[in-house]
Amino acid sequence: MLIDDGKMVVIVRAKSPSQDWVDCEVMNDATISSRKGFNLPDTVVASSPLTPKDREDLEFIVTKIKVDWVALSFVQSADDVNEMKYLANQ
Repeated sequence: MLIDDGKMVVIVRAKSPSQDWVDCEVMNDATISSRKGFNLPDTVVASSPLTPKDREDLEFIVTKIKVDWVALSFVQSADDVNEMKYLANQ
């Protein structure tokens, strides 16, 4: 796991069968503050990149504002883009 754009590197050593906890080892000396992101390199996350807020914002911009294009962050597959296109065209 990379925390705060990779400032802290954490390796997951074990996880519970119910996936409610993980045992991690911090690999470097770094200080992170609150509200920092993390990413999971080489891992496909089985969830939509569109949060409920993203969905509300998308609906607003396609119904109330004329836009030329929309960008989507954290795309993992073509399905992610297709989901956004589908929601934008409803």
